Amino acid sequence: GESARMDNVLFGDVYLCGGQSNMQFSMPAITNASEEASRANKYPMIRLFTVGQKTSSKIPIDDLQTIEQPWSVANSTSVAGGGGFGYFSAVCWVFGREVFDALGGTVPIGLISNNWGGTPVESWTTPATLQACNVSTVDSILYNAMIHPYTVGPMALSGFIWYQGEANVDERRGDEGAGRYACTFPGMIKQWRQGFAQ
Repeated sequence: GESARMDNVLFGDVYLCGGQSNMQFSMPAITNASEEASRANKYPMIRLFTVGQKTSSKIPIDDLQTIEQPWSVANSTSVAGGGGFGYFSAVCWVFGREVFDALGGTVPIGLISNNWGGTPVESWTTPATLQACNVSTVDSILYNAMIHPYTVGPMALSGFIWYQGEANVDERRGDEGAGRYACTFPGMIKQWRQGFAQ
């Protein structure tokens, strides 16, 4: 018979970190970047994964089509590689490190950096959620390509963090983005919780 082997696999809490450019900024873009990156060498029980930004879709797809950074052990290279908009989100990293420390350093943490600069919340939720908020232009292209694949199963997540909103403050006549956000953002949260059975 055939056999398979997996090494260095951990089971713990997994968090998805989503949003636009502020969530996308990586370690080199923050204050004390070198010191913070060096600290990552002390956290091998934190694992990092970065979804790529080369795929959007008008229909839900079941598998991720682009991966920027496969599951990696946290270290100074994995948290800080790739420059200011590099592989891994600085906000996601600091959040995960704080959670790990708060749990006494005994619960492995998986962090999924899943973001795209300059994107509105409408791109990150389903057509049904947008229609419930009377949004006439249904987008959903990033939900379909970058969030929906995780709902197949669904993947077990402990939670989400979200850093976005600037792309929704436009108040042009007929747009009223900030006012609409009062419906679309809570709608996205509710829809994600349903999609991930939370």
